[in-house]
Amino acid sequence: MDSPKIIVFDVDGVLTDGKFWVDSDGNRSKGFHTRDVRALREIVSKGYEVYLVTASSWSGLESFAEKTGVEIKLLRDKSEFIANGPFICVVDDSWDLSLIEKCTKAYCPSDAYWAVRASEKVTVLSTRGGEGVATEVLDILMDNIPINIPGKGFVSSGKLNNILKTK
Repeated sequence: MDSPKIIVFDVDGVLTDGKFWVDSDGNRSKGFHTRDVRALREIVSKGYEVYLVTASSWSGLESFAEKTGVEIKLLRDKSEFIANGPFICVVDDSWDLSLIEKCTKAYCPSDAYWAVRASEKVTVLSTRGGEGVATEVLDILMDNIPINIPGKGFVSSGKLNNILKTK
């Protein structure tokens, strides 16, 4: 089977740290890591369909989607997400367990809810929610995992075979 070309990211707790701010007028705002903005753009540029699945809307959501090239799916019940083929999901909370059951491969931040981390289908990332999760997923997709080689420093896993051949 071909590798999935659809990726679904939860927003709160995955691309953000789960916190939101409310100003004196009642407007909500969220913070995203700048590396994730770049990573989402790059994932889209590599031919992936990227969806942000979230239960809540906020001012700036459409602008964020436009800036990164992703599509937004406003769903309280994430089991309602329907993909046109196999997909990868990146989730963090008990509300996301039904989505994990539907996806081909799942990832979660290191600080995800315990039941998500315990799922056999889930790979736990080294990154906490809001601190570069999409960047780590991009590295995995591009086979660019940093590995510390004594005497060589950090190299990407994609270049590891070349380093090993030179010994």
